[in-house]
Amino acid sequence: MILYIHNNPIQHNFVEKLADYYWSSYSAIISDQKTLIEREKVIDYFDDKQNFIDTHQQKIDAFSIDEWLKI
Repeated sequence: MILYIHNNPIQHNFVEKLADYYWSSYSAIISDQKTLIEREKVIDYFDDKQNFIDTHQQKIDAFSIDEWLKI
């Protein structure tokens, strides 16, 4: 679900890169700056920070995710 949400701005052509979408939590999660986001909890879903970043950089098939989520 996190991957789906973070990739929505790209799927809808608002931005080309995740870090360019101002309202996304992606940048706060990968940064070391103080945040209210439960950064470690989110990163744990991906095992570690590097896997979080790598997974987000892969091309996502939004249709497959929509099917999986039954949207």
